[in-house]
Amino acid sequence: TAGAAGPRPEELAAYAMSMIPKDESYLQRKYATSLKAERDEVVKIPVFTSAPLALQDKIVDKTTVLQFPVGTKIVDQGSMGDAMYYVSSGSLIEKRVIGKDAVPVGIIPEGRCFGERCLIEPHAYESTYETLEASRVLRIKRSDLHALLPLFPGFFGTLLKLSYRRRAEYDTELSRRANGKMSPRG
Repeated sequence: TAGAAGPRPEELAAYAMSMIPKDESYLQRKYATSLKAERDEVVKIPVFTSAPLALQDKIVDKTTVLQFPVGTKIVDQGSMGDAMYYVSSGSLIEKRVIGKDAVPVGIIPEGRCFGERCLIEPHAYESTYETLEASRVLRIKRSDLHALLPLFPGFFGTLLKLSYRRRAEYDTELSRRANGKMSPRG
């Protein structure tokens, strides 16, 4: 009918999102951009702040920039991880399945990352991560990092130490959150 208002933009966006398959690799391909990661973004990632400058430069070339709209699931709890993610802008909610419910357990704000352990070895993601707002996320794949490690043999030990330290910090934070309060994690 003439003059009838069509669907609201948020209804159209919700419908469009509902049509996207829930396969994470599809989502990540869909939202991958041709944008290049900036060196200053990569050096902020805790894993790479102490890396040799030459390795940082090579990691920049291997980093995929992903742009996700609000409400997009980035990875599912239990899916095998092959990459680490860094939130360059925006924020994510971290959820864990407890019983039959997905329970929010934390917020990953800008400047924080998850999946560092996946850089070392194949490992299932321990949580589901979803965007709370439009977010720019950097992804670094384990295979890309491991291809570079022979050029920087000392870095793997640094990576292991950092991974163990971050795991201990995360376990401590989960213990603190046992009372149901969410807090940012790093």
